[in-house]
Amino acid sequence: MTPRGASLFVAACLLLVALVLAVVPFSHPLPEINVALDCDPPVAAAWSTGPKDQLTLWAVTVSGNMSGGDGNARVVGDIGPWCRSPARQRLLVSGGLVVAAIAIGMVGRALWRRAETALE
Repeated sequence: MTPRGASLFVAACLLLVALVLAVVPFSHPLPEINVALDCDPPVAAAWSTGPKDQLTLWAVTVSGNMSGGDGNARVVGDIGPWCRSPARQRLLVSGGLVVAAIAIGMVGRALWRRAETALE
């Protein structure tokens, strides 16, 4: 495999991981509580507005304790503020992966051009 092909492959893989990280819903454990929230995808949850409502947190805790399941609660209501910070962190990582993919793609392209001029 040529350096250009390898770098394009790595760049494409990084872009795919960045896309998945940005659009797949995620679970977020709440601190000091045995409940995890099922959050919307980071591209939607990162822009949620409003304060963190303690009553909503209490409802999530009670719901999670009553279900007796795995501790994940899907709440109908505004849990977006609780998911906002981890969603923004995921988007930041996703953006970093996009920047890394572009840099690796450009380095591979430069290596390919350098190899072509060396052969001539």
